[in-house]
Amino acid sequence: MTKRIKREYPSQPVVGVGVVVVKDGKVLLVKRGKNPSRGEWSIPGGAVNVGESLKVAAAREIKEETGLDIFVEEPVELLERISSDLDNRVRYHYVLIDYCGKCLGGKLKASSDIVEARFVSPEKLDAFSLNPATRNVIEKALGCSINKKPIKPYAPEIFTDWNQKKAKWYFRALRESDFSEMVMAAVMPLVRNSDSVLDIGAGCGALTIPLAERVKKVTALEPSKPMMNIMRREALKKGLKNINFVNALWGKTKLSVHSILFLANVPKVLKDMKLFLEDLDKIKPRLVFLIHGVDSKKDKFYFKELYPLIFRKIFPEKNDYLQIYDSLHHLGVYANIKIISYNMDQPFKSLDEAVDFWKEYLNIKGRDYDKKLKSFLKKKLFKTPYGFKTVVNKQGAVIWWEKSY
Repeated sequence: MTKRIKREYPSQPVVGVGVVVVKDGKVLLVKRGKNPSRGEWSIPGGAVNVGESLKVAAAREIKEETGLDIFVEEPVELLERISSDLDNRVRYHYVLIDYCGKCLGGKLKASSDIVEARFVSPEKLDAFSLNPATRNVIEKALGCSINKKPIKPYAPEIFTDWNQKKAKWYFRALRESDFSEMVMAAVMPLVRNSDSVLDIGAGCGALTIPLAERVKKVTALEPSKPMMNIMRREALKKGLKNINFVNALWGKTKLSVHSILFLANVPKVLKDMKLFLEDLDKIKPRLVFLIHGVDSKKDKFYFKELYPLIFRKIFPEKNDYLQIYDSLHHLGVYANIKIISYNMDQPFKSLDEAVDFWKEYLNIKGRDYDKKLKSFLKKKLFKTPYGFKTVVNKQGAVIWWEKSY
């Protein structure tokens, strides 16, 4: 019996193979059911066993995951993927060899750690939110740029790694925002003071703190230690002792039953709505609140001006609240919607700090864009007695529904 390879927190890199399987001009995509890419679409593949050649491993993985027999052709790409946890320990380390492959036969059926598999026309790949590296591998395997046009640009994620500096910037904006007040005004008529609340992606406590002042107990789930530290400090200032702080990601820790669940502006959790709803049943909330942006492109400062200036591209389309609502409706959840308006101004002590902030936001390294950014910001920022600020007026959709068990 082959010894199972330890993939999480390995003692050495894990060698893996993937295959771009083509049939009748269509590409085989699979949706992962396990980490590190749970809920994401990709090409099929897996780890190489000891004593197994790369091509044999590739054919075996496709058979196990999809039920198909393939002929493995030449390698397309060599990749390395390293992922660390919050303590900076290497959680996953893969060396990946991706191949071309032709489908010879078999009946397509998702199995192993795959929850769904399908053949997709190249022109329809945009609908599957593929990782840019995966998209690039598929294009290489097909020997051309799909649709003879560049890969659709991916919008930068705002501060995906919340270090101390970034967390302080966010908290500074939060102190000037009326986001918390607007959300509380919308939800409190439905909330009881005896409720226990789970706040997913609690951040600096924008909702956790005011909720803890109004209900029996709040669990704040937040993966960022700097954000969690700010939230703890604010709770201490207010003398709040009914908050359970959990420094973890959604789906990575066991949580107790709560009567209400909040999820505000954490779209990644909703990437696979069916999976989210299944996980939700473990918490058994009687009431669920999702809060999501209404129209990101109304933010003229960033989406319509700064992003095109730097990247010379129109900002890519993003999922809006109606897509979330439609996904819920399709899965039998008939939700309510209330639109709120709030400000989220970002203050800066100086123009140099503003340049630093936007470089972090846009993931710009080096100093090549400093002059262009500073010139733009000097014209667009508002002067204040304490420095400068970006004025941002936003709208959010509060989506909620009740559940019974």
